[in-house]
Amino acid sequence: MIKATGIVRFYSRDISTAQNEIYLHDSNVKIEVISCSEPFIYQEKPCIEVKANFIILLERKPYCKSLEDYAGFVFPFMRSKLPVVLSTQTVDFEYVPEYRTLKRPSN
Repeated sequence: MIKATGIVRFYSRDISTAQNEIYLHDSNVKIEVISCSEPFIYQEKPCIEVKANFIILLERKPYCKSLEDYAGFVFPFMRSKLPVVLSTQTVDFEYVPEYRTLKRPSN
């Protein structure tokens, strides 16, 4: 697996998104909210813009020879997980064991 970390900006209709950590149903995505805008109307519904740190796990691709080759996979991956992705800025890539997941810590 390839672990990518960075910053994502996206729109959310869920105003409660302002909580600190968001674990998507997928165990390969963790988002930590940095900031949220004031609510505004987008496509006739209330919405906020969220800026967040992300950690994602991408499947290894046999045709990717270096970590930098995964840069083009981050935005489409995030777009498949979040409603309206405005931008991604990837800061780091690293190889991680295949069995690793980003599950919510148990209490």
